[in-house]
Amino acid sequence: MSMKMMRGNCNRSSSGPSNCARRTSSSSSNFKAARQKVAPPRNKDSLLALIQDIHRLDIHKLREKLEDTETPASLKREIKLEIETRQHDEDDVTSVIVEQAPQRPPAPVKASPYLIDRLYDKRGPERAKALATVITLLNNQELDHDDLKKSYVVTLLYRCLHGLKKGSTKEMQYSLQVIGLLSIIVDCQDKMSEIYREFLAVASTKCCLKKAGTNTAKMLECLGIVTFFGAINAEEAQAAMKVIWDFILNPKSESGSDDVINRKNQSPEILVAAIYAWLFLLTSMEGWRLNQSYWTGAISFFTDLLDNNDDKLVHGAACAALALIFETGSLDKFWNGANDSTLPYSQLRKTVRAMILKKLKGLNMSLHVVIQLEFLRSFLGDEFENYMAKEEKLQSFFEFDPYRNDNVGDELYVPTIEKIMVHIFMPEGRDPQILTAEERKKERVWRTSVRDKAQTLLRAKHRLLSEQLNCFD
Repeated sequence: MSMKMMRGNCNRSSSGPSNCARRTSSSSSNFKAARQKVAPPRNKDSLLALIQDIHRLDIHKLREKLEDTETPASLKREIKLEIETRQHDEDDVTSVIVEQAPQRPPAPVKASPYLIDRLYDKRGPERAKALATVITLLNNQELDHDDLKKSYVVTLLYRCLHGLKKGSTKEMQYSLQVIGLLSIIVDCQDKMSEIYREFLAVASTKCCLKKAGTNTAKMLECLGIVTFFGAINAEEAQAAMKVIWDFILNPKSESGSDDVINRKNQSPEILVAAIYAWLFLLTSMEGWRLNQSYWTGAISFFTDLLDNNDDKLVHGAACAALALIFETGSLDKFWNGANDSTLPYSQLRKTVRAMILKKLKGLNMSLHVVIQLEFLRSFLGDEFENYMAKEEKLQSFFEFDPYRNDNVGDELYVPTIEKIMVHIFMPEGRDPQILTAEERKKERVWRTSVRDKAQTLLRAKHRLLSEQLNCFD
């Protein structure tokens, strides 16, 4: 029995090592297979292939490999260099795009159909708000002139004329401003003539002048602006001047009554506004085209203002009127020998000339231009400089270039060197696709060095030339 047990143990013991060996051999082979699956290749050719592949991977894949614990350390170093190089290149490209990309011009501003519809609102306050928005639109530097001319000029004109006839004081004020701005902005002669004809027909009626009230000065200014840009001949200009002149000679009460008030009781501000509106239109006339029957006695009227009116503003307007009349060279059109008998004609010329010299002292331009610019400034207010800068029509009329930089005083130095653009021709570099990250970094540093040296040489040449020119001063 013991022998059997020993044989059984022997059998088990004899078979035990064999099975154990098989198990050990199997686990060893599995471990080697797992190591071969996880571990990266160790030969140089495989590693070089992986390094070349990183140039084809995007930045997200590269970051994933960099975070992978199974990536070899040598490969991680190449990945880090590749990521740094790409980030540096992207920064360079972005800076170049920001510096060299041309700025897109802003989109032109157009009037919306909704805004035009609001001008037909039955409620006066809503129409006044819409007109205020129209004024803001017309003041915009990016206004689309073509769209305005084709679509909205006529509509705006007739809605504003409706506001003058039936609108409130605020709506009337905004309507006058819009009509005047349209005359300045629109460059189509047919449209300008239509604005002139329609507005003159309304402004010359007694009903409109009575209703103007506190807007009387604004009405006179608008009539001057519309006529100045819209009248096509001397007769049309003088027709508007006659309306203003009749108002000056026969002032109406601001309360709207038909009674002609005493000139001494007339508001100086309105009288001054009327005189300057008349003078503004006179600046557009040639002396020989003036109708003598309209303006006979004008000199005696203005001299009477100087003698009998104590207001400084009225005195200034009367002096400007006499000076401009003298400057036209046609005193006989404004002087009536029978009525203006206080001074002979020759003495009158000397007196008016003395007034002119006093009035124009310190001015370096024609009185015509002074009156025109001051009148436009009065009508446009704070937007005067904006319109002079954005409207080619005004720039052409006054021969004004907003981009011209006139030096104040004598020009002491005239530069003989102009700034020029210098092109540096760089040698053709190697294909970055076949370079490693380290080689591309060296290539970039080399090209930067070449450019910096060229710029240094150029600055040195300019400095040397400047020193040589200073020797002759």
